[in-house]
Amino acid sequence: MMTKLQILLTNESVEGFRAYLLENTTPNTQRSFDYLLAEFEKEFSGQHVSELSPSKLQEFLNSRWGNGKISVLRQNFSKLKWFYSWYIKYVQVNGMPLFLNPCDLIDIKADGGTASKSEFVPVERMGEFLNTMKDERHWLMTAILMTAGLRASELIGDPRAGKPGLFRENINGRVLTILKPKSGREEETAIIPKWVAEPLDNYLKRLNPDERIFPVGYSTLYDVISTHGKWLKLNLTPNYLRKWIASYWQRQGESSMTSFILRHSSLKVNDVTSVKTLGWESIYVVPLSPKEVAEKQDKYLAESIFFS
Repeated sequence: MMTKLQILLTNESVEGFRAYLLENTTPNTQRSFDYLLAEFEKEFSGQHVSELSPSKLQEFLNSRWGNGKISVLRQNFSKLKWFYSWYIKYVQVNGMPLFLNPCDLIDIKADGGTASKSEFVPVERMGEFLNTMKDERHWLMTAILMTAGLRASELIGDPRAGKPGLFRENINGRVLTILKPKSGREEETAIIPKWVAEPLDNYLKRLNPDERIFPVGYSTLYDVISTHGKWLKLNLTPNYLRKWIASYWQRQGESSMTSFILRHSSLKVNDVTSVKTLGWESIYVVPLSPKEVAEKQDKYLAESIFFS
């Protein structure tokens, strides 16, 4: 039985996860985790699971599966993410400090078979990325993703997954209402800065009432962002933009904004919550109102910061 500590060590966490697998999964699934958990325990022996940074986990994945098939790398990445999701729920139930899943800040390359380094792109470079985008629709899609933290499906929709995307009636100034988000809630709220809301409002005024706001699919959105990024020697994807803005707020010391942006269902966002965010110290995160989020954007995410 695991010793109940404030923060669990690697071997205790692995022991608890193995017990969970034994009770809730098939023998084949249990065996499929054997090598990953053994290597994870060996690599990070004596360390606290919640203090392992995304970069350390990336290096771990690279060293074991980076030179093999991309499918195998993805499978082990998914298993590692499953392990962390279980651990976050475990510490929540036991009243320990919560933290954000570090696997949410790890990208897997589609080519080359290695986990990519999700290095933080400087604000000035992100400003250059936006400022050199000539197409109005492309600019708006990108600006919303990189400031409000929306997932691609929440912006443009995904009929296969039952995601409607963003409609005109879901936009009220700077407040975006997200329908059927990943968390399973009926709706969630995102906020965009004033310098994004104003051109969005002008864009909407020129559309027909029944016209889709962003009539593109994911492949088009991906190509728009990745192609323009490559032109500036930046490795960007729609998913990275969400991670970038979460990391940006963390670097500003605004963990409550990070929590608001990511909208993780594993966090008790309706209560005062002790959260261990991205490997930093445990702190108390108080849920923010839309007005408070807008005020913080005005202070820390002003247009002058990107386009000085």
